[in-house]
Amino acid sequence: MALMKLRRFADAGQTLERLAEGMAARNAALRVDVLQQAGQAWLQADQLERANAALTTALTLSPGNPDLLIDRAIVLGVARNYGAAAEDLNKALQRAPNRADALVLRATSRRFLDQRDLAAADVEAALKLDPRNIDALLERGLQRRLSENKAGARSDWMAVLSIGPDTAQGDMARLNLERLDVTGP
Repeated sequence: MALMKLRRFADAGQTLERLAEGMAARNAALRVDVLQQAGQAWLQADQLERANAALTTALTLSPGNPDLLIDRAIVLGVARNYGAAAEDLNKALQRAPNRADALVLRATSRRFLDQRDLAAADVEAALKLDPRNIDALLERGLQRRLSENKAGARSDWMAVLSIGPDTAQGDMARLNLERLDVTGP
């Protein structure tokens, strides 16, 4: 974890994988945690295949684990494998249906798969669970922009800025508002 804090993500991934390999079978739960951390380190190191491999190994030890499925879906999404990401998120939501984060991620995957109605339903379900979910508001703004609802998009992105002006989501909202202003109302 010290390597992660030092932003030496590849070194952290290697160290965590070695640690997991050396763990006895009786420490399966701890091994899953270490593999999950390795997957996150590899993701930060932009080594998506290794991140996917670590998380897939963890899933063999803890099948259906929603947190692992969500983490792997993030890796798959970054790799632009939106179909596989949506499949993992479907499985995660079967186990944990009230996970707004999984709903937003699946909405994003579905948007990229051009499944707009399903994407909209997911983002609305996430906002029903958490009306101030900054990721859901950002995603709904993107969906609204695609459907030519510029006023709705602007409203969502302004809400994002109100909730988290100094966040990555706030930066994305600001960028999208600038683009919207360039193209007009």
